[in-house]
Amino acid sequence: MTEAAYPSVDELLEFIKGFAVQQYRERSRSTHGSVLAEAIRRRYPDFEYEAVGLGRLADAVAKAEERGLVARNRDVAHLEIVPGPATGLDDVSASSAKHRHLRPEIWRSLIFVTSHERHFIDRESGSVRSIPSDDERSIDTHLADPNSAELPRIPADTQLAWVREYIEGEERLDSNDAPLGDTQWWVRVPEWLRGQGAEFERTWRRERSKRVLSAAIKWAKENSVSESLLFASPRVKQAEVQRGETSEVTRRALLAALGDMPLHELEELAIPVRYVVRYFRAR
Repeated sequence: MTEAAYPSVDELLEFIKGFAVQQYRERSRSTHGSVLAEAIRRRYPDFEYEAVGLGRLADAVAKAEERGLVARNRDVAHLEIVPGPATGLDDVSASSAKHRHLRPEIWRSLIFVTSHERHFIDRESGSVRSIPSDDERSIDTHLADPNSAELPRIPADTQLAWVREYIEGEERLDSNDAPLGDTQWWVRVPEWLRGQGAEFERTWRRERSKRVLSAAIKWAKENSVSESLLFASPRVKQAEVQRGETSEVTRRALLAALGDMPLHELEELAIPVRYVVRYFRAR
C-alpha cells in the first residue's frame, strides 16, 4: 500500500486538526463528523482505522482531543468538533456562543424570506423598528440616521444552500428525496426532515442557529453594532426563544395555506385593513 493510504496515527490526528481549523476559519462553525469522515476518505482512499490500532473515527477524535488538537461538542449526540486549545485559535467565542440566543425580533428579521418589511436596530438602545417595504419616507429617514442600522435579511438562496449542505452531509439522508426545489421549501424541508426522524430536524435547527448566529456577529462587527444588542437577556428562557422559532414555522405554514385558498374564501377572512391597502394602488 502507498504511504498516503496508511498514515501514522500522528499524521491522521494532524490531518483532523488541520481540517477542523480550516472549517472553523472558513465558516466560523464546528465540523460535523460525517463531513470529517468524508474528508479523510478523500485524503486516504484506502485507509482503515484498524491499520493504525483504532476502531473508528470517534477513537481518532478522542486521541486528538487528548492532545488538545480538537474539542468535541458534547451538547449534541452526534460527532462534532471545533479546534482545540493546542491550535492557538481563540475558540472562546465559539464555545460561549452555544449558550447565547439571538433576540426573537432580530432572529425573525434575519431569516424571514417572505417578509414585506425592513428592520432597523438602534445602535444605542438596541430597539428594533420594523417598517413596511413600501414606506419609502420612513426607510430613507432610518437610512440617513447614523444611529440606525438596517438588519440584513439572509437571502433565501443562502438559507437553502445551508440546508442542502446539511442534508448532503448526513449519510442517512438522501438529498434527491428532499423537497429542496419546492416553492415553499422553508416549510416543506423541515417537515420532510421530521418525517425522516425527529433528530434530523432538531440537528438541522441547531445547525441553522449556529449559522445565523455567525452571520449576525459578522454583520455587527462590520457595521459597528455592539454584539450585546443582538442577544436575548439572560432572563429570557430558552423555551421562549424556541417558541419564537416554532411560531415562525406556523406563520409560514399559514401563509402557504392562504396561497391555496380560492378568492371567495379569502374574502370571508377578517384581515385588518392596514395589511391590505398597501398592496392596492389607485387606478
